[in-house]
Amino acid sequence: MALTQIGKEGITGISNSANANAITIDSGENVALSGTLGVTGAITGTLATAAQTNITSVGTLSGLTVNGNLSVNGGTIKLDGNHPVGSNNVALGDTALNSNVSGQENTAVGQASLYTNTGSYNTAVGRQALYYN
Repeated sequence: MALTQIGKEGITGISNSANANAITIDSGENVALSGTLGVTGAITGTLATAAQTNITSVGTLSGLTVNGNLSVNGGTIKLDGNHPVGSNNVALGDTALNSNVSGQENTAVGQASLYTNTGSYNTAVGRQALYYN
């Protein structure tokens, strides 16, 4: 390993036998690495790229928007909230609980289930189940 230059502009190159500038650090403290980075400790900070593949865990999210299809393999989907109004309503399906005005503790699974609901404590499963409840 050979250090090319250290100056007020930073380290301009750290070389090895295979690459003349394997690592460069500029005056803005930006590091460039030509090769694979192996880390034995923790990596902290924010990733600069929004699209990340092969993420296995993200912790707790305060919100999630998905454009396109969502595929869940071998897991559980839990919805717990106030959709669209009321309290403790759960809706899964296109326009499920769409026109709920005041109903609470309802569960609607299926396209347009409990669509025009005003009641509480209902469970509707299937396309347009309890549509005019």
